[in-house]
Amino acid sequence: MMSCVRGRWLCNIVAQFSSFAHSSSRLRAWWCLQYTLIIWSVVFGWLMFAELPDVYTIAGGQFIVAAGLYIFWRERVTSRSAQRTDAP
Repeated sequence: MMSCVRGRWLCNIVAQFSSFAHSSSRLRAWWCLQYTLIIWSVVFGWLMFAELPDVYTIAGGQFIVAAGLYIFWRERVTSRSAQRTDAP
């Protein structure tokens, strides 16, 4: 019973800090930490429900991370090309 209460308390604290950090920081500085939510959900699922991720969950997480890295790379390339065209 006590471990369940501690687990809820820990989840509440993590959620409070994460929502505070998200609201008080620039989005660009925060986006990389959003991927840790995938890891946290796997850890909490394992600790609270004794549930391990299946192949589809792992493949989906990899797909999400790969898409995010592609978007990051594409934005970086387009911002560099925009800076080159703006330079005199």
